[in-house]
Amino acid sequence: MELSIITKSFDLPADIDNIEAVNNWLIPIIEEGRSLVVTKDGIKSAKDKRADLNRIRKAVDKSRMTMKKDCLRPYELMEEKYNRIFSWIDEPIQAIDKQLKVFE
Repeated sequence: MELSIITKSFDLPADIDNIEAVNNWLIPIIEEGRSLVVTKDGIKSAKDKRADLNRIRKAVDKSRMTMKKDCLRPYELMEEKYNRIFSWIDEPIQAIDKQLKVFE
């Protein structure tokens, strides 16, 4: 007896479509943050810059998490089907094990 499970394939995104535009926009902002020297008079400005960078980071992370969720969704649907099959197989295994333990 041989079992063959056929799965559908799907394409995952290989890259960020507008990565160059993102980089071109982001690099000057990053360089400005790297070269920023905080002085006593510039504390508010430094905090504002840090807040801007945190907002950018949060937006990028939100995009990453959305992409991850979209990529994992097909896997999660498939995993539900495999788990259902496992539960069907496990039921008779457990019944056999229970009977075997009587003799052991």
